[in-house]
Amino acid sequence: MELIDVNERVVFSDEFSPKILRAGPDYKVPLICLNAGQKIPPHPSGTGVFYIISGSGVMTVGDEE
Repeated sequence: MELIDVNERVVFSDEFSPKILRAGPDYKVPLICLNAGQKIPPHPSGTGVFYIISGSGVMTVGDEE
């Protein structure tokens, strides 16, 4: 298995631009770097797991925060 140093892949952009670290037929692992005030646009998706490495934020799903 390839080890990925996430810190080497961190890139912040003014636009939402996830970087795919690994993908397979049934999954993908994106790295999402957000500046203060940025949002992940609404999108249909399967089950997601978010692991926050640094900072803080608010996640809203439907009408729930």
